[in-house]
Amino acid sequence: AEGLKGAEYYAAAAIQKEHTIKFTIRHREDIDEHMRLLFQGKTYEIESILPNYSRLHFLTVRAKAVK
Repeated sequence: AEGLKGAEYYAAAAIQKEHTIKFTIRHREDIDEHMRLLFQGKTYEIESILPNYSRLHFLTVRAKAVK
């Protein structure tokens, strides 16, 4: 197998990014990347959880829609 290069890589990254959504939630200790989010009837797999440095006591959760 050969990795994507140049324009192919960026096109694939753009398609992947279209399905990624950022949620801002209040800080919680009981959430991790193995969980899913349910928002407006749609399910999302958590990709990453990051502190939100511009708003204390909040987290930024990047998630991908589950098809």
